[in-house]
Amino acid sequence: MEEVISTYGLPALIAIGSALVGAFFSYREFRKKAYDHAKEMIDLSPETAKMERDLIRKDVDELKLEMGSIQKSIDKLTDSELKSRLLKLMDKVQYYKHLGYCPLDMKMILKSEFERYFEDGGNTITKTVIDEIMKLPDERKKDE
Repeated sequence: MEEVISTYGLPALIAIGSALVGAFFSYREFRKKAYDHAKEMIDLSPETAKMERDLIRKDVDELKLEMGSIQKSIDKLTDSELKSRLLKLMDKVQYYKHLGYCPLDMKMILKSEFERYFEDGGNTITKTVIDEIMKLPDERKKDE
């Protein structure tokens, strides 16, 4: 759980969770309406049944629009989170490049963070950035 929170950030996870909970309750309400309509339509005339069916279709269309809106919000949050992670990674890269060395354990951490960034869809930078860090010495030169 801590890895998920550190990966995406608590505000992003809360926003995504809230959106999903809202969508769940919207879907639940839609299902209840559909069930109630179906129950009523058993005794309805064909004209009334058609009107009811059209209302259900309208509800479905509205739910699809709402889901599309939620998906766009999630995409924006994910994109924002990826950009934030990229900025943090680039700050670390610049710091170690400025130092002229990078401890081995930090190289492994940075490599892991870059791999996760690319796996999550990040593509703003090239993979040569991590290669530059990996080429740095593991320790500070003794004369510095």
